Amino acid sequence: MTTSTINLGLVCRDPATENFFSSTAKREFPICLCSDCGAVGGPQQTLCLSCGSTGLKWEAASGRAVVRSYIVLHQRAALQETPELVVVAIGELAEGPWWWAQVADVDPYTMAEGKRLVIDFVASGEEMVPIFRPDA
Repeated sequence: MTTSTINLGLVCRDPATENFFSSTAKREFPICLCSDCGAVGGPQQTLCLSCGSTGLKWEAASGRAVVRSYIVLHQRAALQETPELVVVAIGELAEGPWWWAQVADVDPYTMAEGKRLVIDFVASGEEMVPIFRPDA
C-alpha cells in the first residue's frame, strides 16, 4: 500500500511568503545563507540563528533529505470508510535545515528514520507546495 498526496487546501502567497513561493514556482526549495558567517538556515528564517545577522541570501537546496521523524495519519471522511493513510515526515535537508512535509508514494509500513527522501512539488491553487517522495 502506498500513499498519495491529500488535498492541502488553498495556499495563498503573502508578503511573508513571497520569496518562498517565487522559488517553489521554479520547482526549487529555498534555503538561506548568512552573508556574514556562512550559516545555513531554512526558508522561514528572517535572521541568522548563529550570529543574528539579517544579511541573508537565498539559494536552491539540492532537494535531498533524510527522515528524522515521521507520523502516519489515519484519515477518513466517515467512520464507515477505510482510513486513508497519510505520512508526514520531518526531513533533514542535505544542507542541514529540517523541514516537515507530507510524503507521497510511500508504503507507510516501510517508513523509518534514516530513509532517503527527495523534495517534489504539487500544485495548491496557484502555488507550488513542497512535498517529499522516497529517493529512488
